[in-house]
Amino acid sequence: MDFLEDRIGADGRRVNAIRRWTNEQEKPGRVAIDAQLRYLEETKNWTYKEIKKRKGTEHIYELIIKANKIQYRPLGCYGPGQGQFTILLGATEKDWRLEKNADKKAEKNREIILKDRSRIREHEYH
Repeated sequence: MDFLEDRIGADGRRVNAIRRWTNEQEKPGRVAIDAQLRYLEETKNWTYKEIKKRKGTEHIYELIIKANKIQYRPLGCYGPGQGQFTILLGATEKDWRLEKNADKKAEKNREIILKDRSRIREHEYH
């Protein structure tokens, strides 16, 4: 991938929603998320061990990140530009499931960024 992008919120400060979610995680989680995203940014061909398509969705994928017995599953999509992957929603998996309506929220966020590219920015690492 050329680069990863984050969806940002609609509030007046344009807060980076993905950075906010990452900051809410415990330190081992933050470190693991950033390390995996840095790795993916430098990797041309992602594998099923790193990313998988969400069943029942057309465009939503989950990144697979594990740390400190927690399954982090940032949801995203390819695009909107060539060689881009945009993280749409921060999520965690518990008992083999994501939070309720995570796929719908991610799809809604995807629609937002497709209509308004100013709602995305380059991923911010710690």
